[in-house]
Amino acid sequence: MTVTVEGLYTQATLQLADGTFSGIGSKQAVTLRRKSTTSTSATFEMLALPSTENVTFKFDVGGVVYNHEMTVDYESARLYRFSFGLGVNRTATMLNTYIIPRNEEPLQHISVDVNLVDGGYTRPIIDMIPPEIFEILEGLDMPIHTGHTPPSVEGSYRISPNVLIRSNSSGDNIGSVYEDGFLTLSEQDDSNLSIKVNYAQGGASGESLGAWIIGEGDWFSIFVDLPTTRNDGSWSRQARIFSGRITPEGIRNEYHSLVMVEHDGHPDWMAVGRARVFYDSDGLAVRTSALKSLPISLTDLPSESEK
Repeated sequence: MTVTVEGLYTQATLQLADGTFSGIGSKQAVTLRRKSTTSTSATFEMLALPSTENVTFKFDVGGVVYNHEMTVDYESARLYRFSFGLGVNRTATMLNTYIIPRNEEPLQHISVDVNLVDGGYTRPIIDMIPPEIFEILEGLDMPIHTGHTPPSVEGSYRISPNVLIRSNSSGDNIGSVYEDGFLTLSEQDDSNLSIKVNYAQGGASGESLGAWIIGEGDWFSIFVDLPTTRNDGSWSRQARIFSGRITPEGIRNEYHSLVMVEHDGHPDWMAVGRARVFYDSDGLAVRTSALKSLPISLTDLPSESEK
């Protein structure tokens, strides 16, 4: 792990007569010296010139860089220690991050968002969705709303009319209407941005093996590892994304996508690697009662994941 600071002055002339600095200038990145480290914490230190500036702290944890911007107010002749704990679970978690002046004046706290990585995705999302699937979805322009303060979205919603708008297969008929989708969101945890997803559509249903939510304001996106079972017992595993804007009436501007990750070889499943993007064409996925399984298809319309 390394810590650097960008935006600090690094050159000055020291006046020995009174211990002050003059000619302060030349900003460049400074790498802090690691003083000590354990399995759960580390202490770094540096000498800082007098400064009242906007700076950026960069914490490099296992190759993932977490940024924190702040305004500093450093006086002369002070040594600043930067202490913070790191959780030892799968996702690093910053704990008790602060700056201690050498003379132990009140702590200057730093808040570092360790969940979000470059691109606005959380580490669990990056770990769950393979890069090749991200590339497929980016190629299909799936709307994704990033941010680390998503809205509360718990509830059940009916996606209807459910219209195909993009696909990576030339055999798909863009504009086709598919069976209604029934989406239930529960157990949202804002501390780690996890959520539980149930989705039923076209005689198939599934419950999330892992699901994570990101977003800001009323806008959100949910990434799901979704094992799905059809009414004939055949199974598949799909990567799903649900995006939109939550309102009291339901989810507006609702878009959802799937990429087939694997299946049991049943001839009715779409091919592995095939992807589709759908949206609720009337602009609102309305709130409804929870429905976690569909033993039969409701209509003769096609299923989202069928060939």
